[in-house]
Amino acid sequence: NEVGRIERQETENVNCMISVGNRIVTGSSSSMLLVYNSESWSFYAVLAHHRETVTCLQNVNPNMFASG
Repeated sequence: NEVGRIERQETENVNCMISVGNRIVTGSSSSMLLVYNSESWSFYAVLAHHRETVTCLQNVNPNMFASG
């Protein structure tokens, strides 16, 4: 029984995932930070582009995070 499922069409591998408010942010082998709505399990936005692979996400406070 699945609680939620996100279908990804991209070919990159997810390296990290973090919950920020009602969003889920993923970092992957691509340079993009992808944001999903945690209530509808749907894609929300591309948040930012890194120069290289995103390997870590860390909460700073309930509404902020750092990526690297």
